[in-house]
Amino acid sequence: MAVINIPQNLSLRNAINFCNKLWSLEDDESYEFDFARLGLVEPFTMAYVANELKRFSLSKPGTCSAMNFENHSYAAHMGFFRAFGLEHGKEPGEATGSSTYIPLTILKVSDIKNEAARFGEHIGDVLEEKSKRIATILTRQQSGDLVDTLTFSIREIMRNVVEHSNSDVE
Repeated sequence: MAVINIPQNLSLRNAINFCNKLWSLEDDESYEFDFARLGLVEPFTMAYVANELKRFSLSKPGTCSAMNFENHSYAAHMGFFRAFGLEHGKEPGEATGSSTYIPLTILKVSDIKNEAARFGEHIGDVLEEKSKRIATILTRQQSGDLVDTLTFSIREIMRNVVEHSNSDVE
């Protein structure tokens, strides 16, 4: 069994280095992620690392587990652990968030299409609303050029996924 120590500080640099090392590990019978040292976690890197841990775990079916994750309430609240398949903490998107943060959230193309149909709206309007919410939280402003620019950029990223992925998955 290979024990994989999660870094103490998941800054962007550390997260990238960790994920690169993760994918370069020798094959083993099983892998155990050890969260004992985990301290500082940034929201973006939580999303990135959770995605990489999920991909890694899926590439090694039935061989990955975790330990020492119980004392990380912020990461658990934000949906970090459940985002990669560990049954601990809240589901991504379960925490309500606030005017200052958005928890990890998984948006599925099928859910966006269903939401638009349910409210009789165009998919673009649903994406606009979600993008504006993200932009106002990131800028801590309700309006202005920066909010408009971020809203446009985020909406276009999401719109491209919905329109061009030909998929109903995440």
